[in-house]
Amino acid sequence: MSNIMYFIGLDIACNDFAASIYQSPEKPIITKEAILNNQDGFNMFVSWLKSNNINNANSIICMEATGVYSKAVTRYLVADAESISDFDTKQPLNLLENHPLF
Repeated sequence: MSNIMYFIGLDIACNDFAASIYQSPEKPIITKEAILNNQDGFNMFVSWLKSNNINNANSIICMEATGVYSKAVTRYLVADAESISDFDTKQPLNLLENHPLF
């Protein structure tokens, strides 16, 4: 995990999702909203990540396990070799608190 520079959080809903890029406390959070929760939206999401110099080697993507709504994007990202980490929503900051950036 020492090469991780970006944490991407996804907020998944039925028809769309929002994504936020977090780097460090000194840098602003970058957010993209209303990404369609379908193939076109997933393609656009990955293009957006790449335009921000984010790839599977320097990032972790986290999302709440929302059942049916999160399955499609999870399958897409796993097939695209992105890092996925479903986490317990009762302790969403556990990963951040234990990372060397903080």
